[in-house]
Amino acid sequence: MLYIVSAYNIPVNWTRNRRFVGLLLMAVSLVALVWGLWPLPVQTRRLAISPVEMLPADLTPGPAGDLPAVAEPRLLLLEWPSVIRTGDLASIRLAFSSAKMEGASLQSSPAAGEGYSVLAQARLELPVIPHTPMGEVSQGVFPGRSVLFIWDLRPQRAGDANGTVWLHLSFVPLAGGPTLRQVLTAQRIQIRVINLLGLSGPWARALGSAGVVVGAVLVLDGVMTWLWSRLQRQFGE
Repeated sequence: MLYIVSAYNIPVNWTRNRRFVGLLLMAVSLVALVWGLWPLPVQTRRLAISPVEMLPADLTPGPAGDLPAVAEPRLLLLEWPSVIRTGDLASIRLAFSSAKMEGASLQSSPAAGEGYSVLAQARLELPVIPHTPMGEVSQGVFPGRSVLFIWDLRPQRAGDANGTVWLHLSFVPLAGGPTLRQVLTAQRIQIRVINLLGLSGPWARALGSAGVVVGAVLVLDGVMTWLWSRLQRQFGE
């Protein structure tokens, strides 16, 4: 009699254990999925730059003309992620825009003033995290126009990374001669790269999604079997 009762309870215990495993798998998978999808903080830094700060010591507005490209104040806006998951794509944005965008002339000019053109040149020094573009990138500076630099990051290892974002102006004489350079800023940044028990962001999202589906199947399989048996009995009658 005891053997019969024990054998009778085996399916019930197996079903209960299966549902417990399914619930546990769903809980763990949801944690991984939420971790992989949770928005991470972004840092922002602003810096106002006056026309005087943009001129090299060897260059004055008088002999070079009005220098319209650097005749008005500029605003530097730096945005970077303070935390990144390994394997995820993130970006650093550096905007060098006019502080008087409203009402500013949008007419472009090939030269900054009489005999000079101006280039904004930026460089990201971040040796720990792979990023593109590498080296120095340049864009022309025109009156009333903003300049935007973007670096794409895809970290592969967890840890802290320190870097520097450089921005300077180059005044290129149209008639030839040495280029004049003026360093505007060297912004220090810090980025923390994280993982989840060794899982990168893409793997955490993939395994979390798959785990939720498998866990739901294990939990709901008994319910579907019960509903199917009820329907069979109902229509069988």
